Amino acid sequence: MSKIVLDDGSQIFYQWWGKTAIDSERPVIVLLHEGLGCTAMWREFPEALFVATGLPVLSYDRLGYGRSSASRYGFKMDYIRHEAEVLLPQVLSKLEVENDIILFGHSDGATIALAASASMDKKPVAVIAEAPHVIIEEVTFQGLNQTRSLMGKGDTLFKLSRYHGQRTADLVYDWLDCWLSGEMHKWQMDDLLKKIDVPVLFIQGDEDHFGSVAQYDHLKKLLKLSPDLLWMEDCGHIPHLQKSGEVIKGFKLFMAREGLILP
Repeated sequence: MSKIVLDDGSQIFYQWWGKTAIDSERPVIVLLHEGLGCTAMWREFPEALFVATGLPVLSYDRLGYGRSSASRYGFKMDYIRHEAEVLLPQVLSKLEVENDIILFGHSDGATIALAASASMDKKPVAVIAEAPHVIIEEVTFQGLNQTRSLMGKGDTLFKLSRYHGQRTADLVYDWLDCWLSGEMHKWQMDDLLKKIDVPVLFIQGDEDHFGSVAQYDHLKKLLKLSPDLLWMEDCGHIPHLQKSGEVIKGFKLFMAREGLILP
């Protein structure tokens, strides 16, 4: 099991696909998982992404998730910024990733990717933001409440425990409590969005129960460069699994337009 040790002694699990393909000329794709996800929950997508693009792919479990150590920071109102400004740069440094990077995030991970592109000393060459939350919509709260209800029924928590172990319930309810707290009604990241000056591909499913096209509209108003939109019909919150081939095709076309990979 591959792990690195952070400055505070915490351990981060990570996994490479195509590490032997790393050279100084090609960027590395860094995957940032969703709010209740981890590296394993990307399933076959990282391998498919590497095979389709020839670019090395790196994923890691954030603290408190999957096979990484417990988080000492927890889910505070600013945890997105903490992940983007403190932990992501440290992970890349510990792994000695010196190449240009493409941040590919899903849900929470997409929001972290956007925040990181505004704050990192060495900015990513591009951001793929799949179902990010840049504003809090009514549909967002509805989706979170549906998730809370779902966790109390059937075997959903048990299925998640295959990935997060004995801390699954604490992870799920701490995350939900954070987003459903009255304080998070005031959450925003406009100050960071206004600083982003790298190409962004926004991916959204039309049946996403956590967000709508309003997320893209808000992003478009604030970014220095107009983001590309990959709108997925008949698709929910996880396009990279529900429409994997279309996501990879859209990713390649976007990267080719930006001159980052061959068409």
